[in-house]
Amino acid sequence: MQFFEEMGIVIERRWRERNYSELAFPDIAAEALAEAGAIEKVDPQDILRALHTTGTLPDQHKDEFSDLPVTLYRTPRFTIDVYFWLDGTTAIHQHSFSGAFQVLQGSSIHNIYDFEEGQEVSAHFSIGQVALEEVQSLRRGEIRKILPGRRFIHSLFHLDRPSVTLTVRTTQDPNALPQYTYLKPYFSLNPFFRDQVLAKKVDSVLMLLRMGHSVAYSLIDELVSSSDFHTTHLVLSTAFEHLVGQASQGLGAPDEGNGQHLHLSDERSRFHELLKKSRRRHGSLMNFLIPVLGEMQRQRALINLRARVTDSEHRFFLALLLNVDERATILELVRQRFSDKDPVETVCDWVRDLSLIKGGNSRQASVLGLEALDEAHLFVLKHSLEGLSVEQIKSLGGGPNGGGEVSAGEIERAHDSLQRSILLRSIISETTAVIGGATAPSFLGPRPAQVVSA
Repeated sequence: MQFFEEMGIVIERRWRERNYSELAFPDIAAEALAEAGAIEKVDPQDILRALHTTGTLPDQHKDEFSDLPVTLYRTPRFTIDVYFWLDGTTAIHQHSFSGAFQVLQGSSIHNIYDFEEGQEVSAHFSIGQVALEEVQSLRRGEIRKILPGRRFIHSLFHLDRPSVTLTVRTTQDPNALPQYTYLKPYFSLNPFFRDQVLAKKVDSVLMLLRMGHSVAYSLIDELVSSSDFHTTHLVLSTAFEHLVGQASQGLGAPDEGNGQHLHLSDERSRFHELLKKSRRRHGSLMNFLIPVLGEMQRQRALINLRARVTDSEHRFFLALLLNVDERATILELVRQRFSDKDPVETVCDWVRDLSLIKGGNSRQASVLGLEALDEAHLFVLKHSLEGLSVEQIKSLGGGPNGGGEVSAGEIERAHDSLQRSILLRSIISETTAVIGGATAPSFLGPRPAQVVSA
């Protein structure tokens, strides 16, 4: 397409004048995007049509980043790409390249992170603190630079279907390898490091878990009994994700009456035995793994729910719950997006709406994990969002609308119920969600994220 050809020629000339400096490329790319005026000149639908009608396109990237990545211009040193997103949520990641991107269509929640390394387990796996530094609400036309390596750790939650981003990026910066992914709250790992034999072992275990076969946990037991911590994390994460999936659907494994299949209660019991065995082998390192598994469970619940929610305001709320850990930051982002509404009342309204969506587990009344959202829940939720402690809420002694009493016992019951909700506990309590009652030491003190206006 002529537009991208002309943009590419300009970028090539300017970068050559800077001796192809990798440090200069983000500025060059951002300036070129700002000058080109893609918002006025490029219709994403035209790109899709060109994909089917153009006789030739440049060589395409082999990765599967986004629902549809399309390379529209390529040189040996850089490319111009367009990424189409439907329900895409990127992992927290850094890049082994540099450049800039522009929101061509839609909008996104953009999070900037810092990672302070505490312990390098191996060249491909580290333990530290993944800290949210900044939250941005990106709208159509906005441009952000991409810096290589740990100078730019970020994630995106795309709010609209589709969201489209135009990206100018180098092919690769060797000095920024490997390209790490981050798992809140503690892990940094190289997702491209792959032991092929181990991968097949994990795949086989997952297949047996999905079959509900009892030999699966025996094989996992053998793996974690002799494995390094990175491998233990991989194996237990796979088993835990399967277990969470079973539990969220209220499913047990098939029972053929021959003793070779597992029920959900058996799987839970065996998984906790694996945690104990792993702790005996890896000691205090397991204090970091358990909160990571808890965060995995929380994120999966939110991502699964997003697939069932179409209302734009509700999707925005789910994006905040998924990406932002701090209640104050969530409320500020709600205030920015809906300046004519009270953010606390707005969140309470959204929670009330979501409570009407039935959970996948037939024994669960709603996706919130609550049997019923009543007046006491809403009373506690409202005042918790205002920053009050449970004891302060008890002292109010009034109903949510000034009428009727909410007893101390009802307040305690509702508060405990909300804290057990995997979707809501992050806005009730500032602590990180964990499983098994274990907590992990922190490398950093609390640092509230900065909220940047669109």
